[in-house]
Amino acid sequence: MSIDERSEKEHSRARSIAKNGAVLLAVLSFPVLVILLTKVYGYRIIGITADVTGAYWLATILDTICSLAGLVLIILYLYHFSSGVSPYSQIEIRLLAISGIAFALSWVLEYIPGPTKDILVMARPITVAICAYDQPSLLRVILSVFLFCITGILRYARVLKEDSESIL
Repeated sequence: MSIDERSEKEHSRARSIAKNGAVLLAVLSFPVLVILLTKVYGYRIIGITADVTGAYWLATILDTICSLAGLVLIILYLYHFSSGVSPYSQIEIRLLAISGIAFALSWVLEYIPGPTKDILVMARPITVAICAYDQPSLLRVILSVFLFCITGILRYARVLKEDSESIL
């Protein structure tokens, strides 16, 4: 098998993996959308009380929006790559960088103090608990750092690609 054939085979395989990843992330983002809608509904039902501040509602809703936006941007990146767009283009790199910013902002918003006691959002047939004193998750900040690192690597790869094309 020649280098060109092997390269084309790996490129095709990578595009297939990216497409499957985009579909899987799209499916996994559906529960995040449900959580967002539940939080908005909870705000409409419960409102601002002594136990649940307006700052908490704003932060928790924005936190979920940022997480959803980060997921959508990653899905777009994977979808574009699977449809043949270069992963090294400036637009694609920006998608990942903005996704990293969205997840970092989501992590920061988790530090806004939550309710002083557990509350229930009743949405027949579902009841959702919003727990007091949730601990912020480091997973989002780890994901943000990873996305920023990948962004830097892809920028370097783009420069190498442009350099190799200019040599040829």
